[in-house]
Amino acid sequence: MKILAVDDDPFFLEILEAMLDTGGFNDVTSAVSAQQAAQIVSSAAQPFDCAFIDLRMPEIEGDYLCRWLRRLPEYHDASIVMLTASGKKEDVQRAFMSGASDYITKPVDATELLSRARQIALAGGGSGARSGAMADGAGAADQRAPTYFDPIQIEGVKRSVKLDALANYVAQLSRSSENKLSVVTFHMREGAELHRRCSPEAFTRVLAATARAILAHARLPHPFIAYCGSGVFLIVSDAAAISTEQRDAIETAINAELSAQALADDAGRAIDVTVMMMESHRLGGRNEQQNVTAMYRAIENAEQETLSIRLGLVSG
Repeated sequence: MKILAVDDDPFFLEILEAMLDTGGFNDVTSAVSAQQAAQIVSSAAQPFDCAFIDLRMPEIEGDYLCRWLRRLPEYHDASIVMLTASGKKEDVQRAFMSGASDYITKPVDATELLSRARQIALAGGGSGARSGAMADGAGAADQRAPTYFDPIQIEGVKRSVKLDALANYVAQLSRSSENKLSVVTFHMREGAELHRRCSPEAFTRVLAATARAILAHARLPHPFIAYCGSGVFLIVSDAAAISTEQRDAIETAINAELSAQALADDAGRAIDVTVMMMESHRLGGRNEQQNVTAMYRAIENAEQETLSIRLGLVSG
């Protein structure tokens, strides 16, 4: 696995390389600034599979480098892990806002670092030689259109992240009892039918429009939104109580905006997008794993409740 490590402290880079080497990750290229990293990336024959980037660096900080990488097609899905001595919620939010996949606090624990590296390697890194081949047109047959059940990155929507990145965000903030989080899910009615009618590009546009409407009217504190597949959107935010009356009002406002947008499929036929807002839940687990599990359970509950409504088992 080809790794890029970026930190303004050369000594830390040496330690990081040594830690990775003990796990068999010895193809590591280091940079001591965002500028040097950008030059390395631009001249690389093959994209890097992942990057470990210091958030706080002089001149150009790590979150700006992360944003720049995300604009490059070959790094759109790459694993980017932010490193910083700060575990403050504001810094964690800043990292994920820039497009980071994960976050590790310094001093870096070798076991944690290697665990993340192995997870990235098992997932294919998200970039590397395979993405380079795709960019050149080779291996296109291996690409497949996402199914209705697949999580999809929502493009062009501020505060949207991948589902796995959102799980990492929850895990990171759950390490401090001071960070209180809530989760709430939204489900597109007849999402499966919309997916069947639309091309992948058109369906992605519907997802983006829906996500924007949800964020605009939910108005939750410091939200991040992800599309989880199966028509389900998930918001993780700072803890917030939402009454039944507020939930009904939010749902009505979202659906009114979506109706006013006059969305259409590839043939120009009108698309009727309506959203159900589920009950908000506060993440009250004693550790990060419990809260991540609760997050995924909220997604499962949204899928099950919607299925029950469609089967006529409960009223919607």
